[in-house]
Amino acid sequence: KLPVWLPTTSTLEMLFKHHLDIRAVPKKPLLRSLVEHTTVEEDKRKVAMLCSKEGGQEYMTKVRDSQMTLLELLAMIPSCMPPVTVLLEHLPRLNPRPYSLSSSPLATPNTISWVFTLVTEPRPGLATTWMSNLQAMMS
Repeated sequence: KLPVWLPTTSTLEMLFKHHLDIRAVPKKPLLRSLVEHTTVEEDKRKVAMLCSKEGGQEYMTKVRDSQMTLLELLAMIPSCMPPVTVLLEHLPRLNPRPYSLSSSPLATPNTISWVFTLVTEPRPGLATTWMSNLQAMMS
């Protein structure tokens, strides 16, 4: 079942670009669904182990603690070809990134500026990387 927060009319590009967090750490229910769409037995065993009770520690180490993304997981199990509906059902919502402006319309009426910390570890941040590139383009 698709989440109620997904728009009912949209393109896949819009959904994956603006609504779904494809960089989120995959949760166990998604891994369980991926098992069904994995064709090579060795790959299937890998995914099944990660989402099993016995593989709990391995899941914590390889997936959660290392902040593995869905793309990294799919690269690890190349025979897994989930239908887009599985991803739409399981990927979390891409949350907005709120930031505060640090400029004053009285002091600099034609300039907007903000302060942010550029996130680089464990991987570059989605919004801060984008804003950093904007800042670099404007300088």
